[in-house]
Amino acid sequence: MLRNLKFPISILKYKLQKFKEDKKLSIILNDYEKNFAKELKKKGYCIIENFYTKLECSELTKIIDEKLSDTSMNIKEDEAKSDQRIFFSEKLSEKINKYFKNDLIKKIGQFYSKIHIETGFTLANKVTYKPKNLGSGGGWHKDAYYPQFKSILYLSDVNVENGPFQLLEKSNKITKSIIISLKLNKGYPDTRFSEEELAILSDDKKLTVTGKAGTLILFDGSLIHRGKPIKEGIRYALTNYYFPVSSYEQALKKFTR
Repeated sequence: MLRNLKFPISILKYKLQKFKEDKKLSIILNDYEKNFAKELKKKGYCIIENFYTKLECSELTKIIDEKLSDTSMNIKEDEAKSDQRIFFSEKLSEKINKYFKNDLIKKIGQFYSKIHIETGFTLANKVTYKPKNLGSGGGWHKDAYYPQFKSILYLSDVNVENGPFQLLEKSNKITKSIIISLKLNKGYPDTRFSEEELAILSDDKKLTVTGKAGTLILFDGSLIHRGKPIKEGIRYALTNYYFPVSSYEQALKKFTR
């Protein structure tokens, strides 16, 4: 019995540690911002349509393609060469930097997290169909076992075949995390989940987020999520990563090694 409780206890201890570390913050929102913040708090994600225009998205995709064709760029790729990523892309373009610095997104993120957070970097991402690709992010995972605010901006139209963002509903909640941990006998610090493990959680609802270019997704990275393996076409996106001020420098080091 004690062995079965090992991982759920590890989750509780980790959340308590983060609660003690992070200084609580009070944020005031206007009515427009509150609508999205309430949805984010309730479900762990929210969707803002038409956050960027189609023209703005088209300009950003061109910038991404230009950077990906530059042989001097530090580009990360998965084994299938389907998922191409440029970390810290905000340093390469004023237009990307504008998204990186967006005050509305950060404000809602701080309201949700209840702590001081800073924008770490913007990931520019292009996903192309390749056989046996695992999708953006390399399969089902959590970013952390505490609230980890992120934002994804679709720069191209994304349908069910174009590698849409997927999540396991309520998997960021502490009670749901413990139930999942007991079912799978795993927990912190293990953040990866196989298809076989997801099959065990078949009663939990998967959500697939499709949307037009310009759709913004705000979400808690402690949800179990992934980019669905792409079946056709290309998906472009920008993702902002946000980190608690208390662990900001430490978090950035993981991405600069």
